[in-house]
Amino acid sequence: MDPRGPHPAFADLPSGARAHSAARCQRGAEGGDQARNKEEIMYKIMIGDTTNLHQNEKEWHFHTENPGLDLATDLNPHFDSLEGLLEEPAFLREPPGLDCSIFMSCGPFDLPVGREVPFSFCIIFGQNEDDLINNARFAQVMYNSRYQGFTAPARPTAYLETDTSVVRIYWDDVAEYSTDVLTGYCDFEGYRIYKSLDGGKNWGSAADMIYDNNGLFVGWRPFAQFDLSREMDSLHCVYTNAYDCGRKERRGHGIDGQDPFYPWFNLGDNTGLDRVMLPKTEWKVVNNDTFKYMYEDQDVINGLEYTYSIVAYDMGVEPTYSTRYINIGNGEFESVVDTNYSNPGKWANPEGYASIENSKGTTILDRNFLQVYPGIQPVNDFKRVTVVPNPYIVRSGYKETEFLRRIRFTNLPEKCIIKVFTITGEFVAKIDHQDKNSGNAWWDMRTVNNQEIAPGLYLYHIQKINQDNGKNLEEIIGKFAVIR
Repeated sequence: MDPRGPHPAFADLPSGARAHSAARCQRGAEGGDQARNKEEIMYKIMIGDTTNLHQNEKEWHFHTENPGLDLATDLNPHFDSLEGLLEEPAFLREPPGLDCSIFMSCGPFDLPVGREVPFSFCIIFGQNEDDLINNARFAQVMYNSRYQGFTAPARPTAYLETDTSVVRIYWDDVAEYSTDVLTGYCDFEGYRIYKSLDGGKNWGSAADMIYDNNGLFVGWRPFAQFDLSREMDSLHCVYTNAYDCGRKERRGHGIDGQDPFYPWFNLGDNTGLDRVMLPKTEWKVVNNDTFKYMYEDQDVINGLEYTYSIVAYDMGVEPTYSTRYINIGNGEFESVVDTNYSNPGKWANPEGYASIENSKGTTILDRNFLQVYPGIQPVNDFKRVTVVPNPYIVRSGYKETEFLRRIRFTNLPEKCIIKVFTITGEFVAKIDHQDKNSGNAWWDMRTVNNQEIAPGLYLYHIQKINQDNGKNLEEIIGKFAVIR
């Protein structure tokens, strides 16, 4: 880095820096001609080669602690000392500050043909030397963590059940055992439930939109939120999801209210998780997943599609200490410094870091993204079975993304087998429907060979299964169309 800016040899480079030089030589003076060997000079700077350069070229780009007395033997081509920078005229003159050019390089390497060498670099800034050192430490930890910064708790796995005018949302507790990749803290704080009427494009109405202090849209207010109680927060161990550790290994205080860093987000109201936790005898096991929490949404209309997302969020990274004021009487207050046990590693000093939550998901392929039609219960009358939409129009994009296309068989019995055929009788796909709480089944419009189906007319054959002996009891044949 040259604190005096690029000399005119690089005048045609888009650095935006002002060219200047104490030496008034032809190639070092403002307005002077460009050096014919400017590419050679640039290459030498990048690889730290100071040979065969004029003395003024060395002075422009290579510095030691005594930049006015540089000798070729003293040059350190890969580092400008802090002491040397403070002695530079560019640093001393008004306005204060450096007019810098930055050259970034790696190598040189001797590599045989076809060999590759990966390398990483990091540009680090800081408000002062302590901040710079802390940021450098943070960058090293991120590198060791495969370029990851602070991480949200693990994404919950969720499951839905419907009934007339009600949707029951179940989820597991895996998020509570996750640790931040960077800090190593078990920093889980709570759950947020989001609800959408348009497939997840919007997670609420206009009144639910959250804006920052600059009036920029930054997120959605959750439909429901549950967090650890003040007592559980205070007793929660920093490095494990437990409550039996020593005093200095606990968080030591409650987490609630506005996020100190992003006050437009709420960290919770100390609701406690017992409001949504099921008794152990009522835990639900589906596909080897155990669901310990349940929230019942009764604000639904039968037959409409609803989309839900359950996310977990953490407590953020707090400063290592804070100041509070104690009323000592007579209108006087005494300041007391609280030691914060929740951040023993002193991460993100001095201010701390905001809370983060995991992704809401975008399709039903995400384990915390769910869609449901309340009120569609299993039906035993095959005359009511329908396919929607029918016809299916490829270009419509109805309730879809480019990665998800599907049709719905509705008003199905509790147990049935659906088979799809071409109009010529070629077998296309099979769907096993077994759901005592829903009369819906979805097909992703892909064949048994995982290929997209072609436009045309298709037949479906549905067999209802006898719940007593598993034999075929009743069947129906219908058709639907797919139009390009």
